[in-house]
Amino acid sequence: MNQIPSNIAAVYSQTGTLFVVRPHTSYLDGPAVARWLTKSRGIRHAVFAVDPDFARHPFWRMALNVYGRLVGGHRMIALDASRPFGIRALIATLKAGGTVVIFPQGTGIRSGPKRPDQSGFQWLMAKTSAHLVHCHIWHNKKWPVVGIPKYVGDAQRLKAKTDAG
Repeated sequence: MNQIPSNIAAVYSQTGTLFVVRPHTSYLDGPAVARWLTKSRGIRHAVFAVDPDFARHPFWRMALNVYGRLVGGHRMIALDASRPFGIRALIATLKAGGTVVIFPQGTGIRSGPKRPDQSGFQWLMAKTSAHLVHCHIWHNKKWPVVGIPKYVGDAQRLKAKTDAG
């Protein structure tokens, strides 16, 4: 009977961590999250799902790759709805126990912080059973501040519930 060696079985039994970051309203959000992951969480070699326009642009591709390597060995994958290669790479990373960072609101920064999430990250969760970590970005300083909120939800709604009762 064929048995899977224990070191290979351990890889298949791991689940990765999916950092879901919102609101995505600044071009500095990705670099701020990359720095935060390394400095505050000790996480290196994360894979960032990036808009294909940035991932394939000659200048931005080079700039983001260099920054990612310098800050924590992070890399980016172009996430394009018309091409499955990016999502496959994210699934493989999570199934191997790696870290993936996704901005579920997608592109459209000019539309503001309240835009709805794209459904892709929920599908990614269902496919991988990854450990989910919700992160928040505060944009009240020159450089975005990243952290894990004490609540998940709309701050105004939470305040209204607290005031009401």
